Amino acid sequence: MKFNPGIDIETIVNPLGFKYGVDIFGPTVENRHLNDIRKSLLDPNCEGPEIVYAIAMDVGKKEHLELLKNMHLLFGVVTYAAGKLGKEPVRSQAHIHKIYHL
Repeated sequence: MKFNPGIDIETIVNPLGFKYGVDIFGPTVENRHLNDIRKSLLDPNCEGPEIVYAIAMDVGKKEHLELLKNMHLLFGVVTYAAGKLGKEPVRSQAHIHKIYHL
């Protein structure tokens, strides 16, 4: 069974990232490397995939672009490498999103 995200974005493995459909907007994919997230891991000296995950923030359907801007919304997509980071599952770097009050 293939996962249907409801948006025409396809994950690619080599290089890790995404392929946007013709009706989709989005930025260049950013890769997070193991060395980028070592400080947030239980074992900062662990082994794991060189590219841990790929991320693209502010993606969506072109038909929704103005609505998303007007509502101050953005969506992101992430795909993770297979494997482990030492004894931990592959995951994104720990971080906090700021709450904005309008």
